[in-house]
Amino acid sequence: SVETTTTTTTTKSAKDQNRDRKNSNNKPPQIICCSSTKELVHAVNSIVTEEHVVAELGSQLRDVSGAIRDRASPRSVFCDVQRDYPKAAAKQQSQLSPKEKVRINAMRLDDNNSSSGNKDNDGMDFREIEKFSDWRSAFFRDSSSSSSSSLLFVNLL
Repeated sequence: SVETTTTTTTTKSAKDQNRDRKNSNNKPPQIICCSSTKELVHAVNSIVTEEHVVAELGSQLRDVSGAIRDRASPRSVFCDVQRDYPKAAAKQQSQLSPKEKVRINAMRLDDNNSSSGNKDNDGMDFREIEKFSDWRSAFFRDSSSSSSSSLLFVNLL
């Protein structure tokens, strides 16, 4: 009788865990936005664990993205609006002031949509959209996308 009760409790607990897992996939992601990059990085370091699948909107593939990549699930998604300026300007960097070079180097310089051009970012799921209003299509375009994300970091600084 005691063993049966223990087995039933264990089975019920496993069912509860499976139900909770399924329900957590149906919940909308928790949205996190901050007033500075420093605060966003601190939020990532304070909140994100390996179990979190993170969606980052406004990804520059820099400090915040790096913190997410280091702490979150590899299934995380990074998204930003396409930018012609840094890509075109990379070809003309010799004509730029030092301040402009720093700004451009802080942004994506690569023409490949799936990578930032930075070796440290290889393997990241980076997606570009034509206009900001298309952000949902970047995250929800397939079943493995952020429809299962637990956190959405909005990085529009």
